[in-house]
Amino acid sequence: MSKMSSDPWATLMSICDQVEARRKQEQEAARVAEAEAARKAPRVLARYLTVAGSALAREDLAVDIVYTSSTGWITSTCAGCGTSERTSTNGYVYDTPEEEQARVDKALPNARPWAQSHAETCRAMPSSA
Repeated sequence: MSKMSSDPWATLMSICDQVEARRKQEQEAARVAEAEAARKAPRVLARYLTVAGSALAREDLAVDIVYTSSTGWITSTCAGCGTSERTSTNGYVYDTPEEEQARVDKALPNARPWAQSHAETCRAMPSSA
């Protein structure tokens, strides 16, 4: 059992300091978790407007090239017809963010030709459009 200070003011200040330190730790942990989640979230690397998207002036009808860190794949997906193509980055779960970005940069040129070619010919519209 710890000895309580005979000065209530000092005890109260000590408790307040502990609460403030804990609050700062929790804020920092939340910031780190948010930054890691943002780094791992799928991110659009490129977008090619399809023929249908161009004709209808709808930017949502495109082929998006997206990288997903958790899978290590670059996926090109057409919003019109739903067709997709995957390209491996040959990534590893222990890659640093810099190594991961280098792998994405190296694999992206392999994903672009399919996405661009498909967008140049796709006239499909999603069934809900």
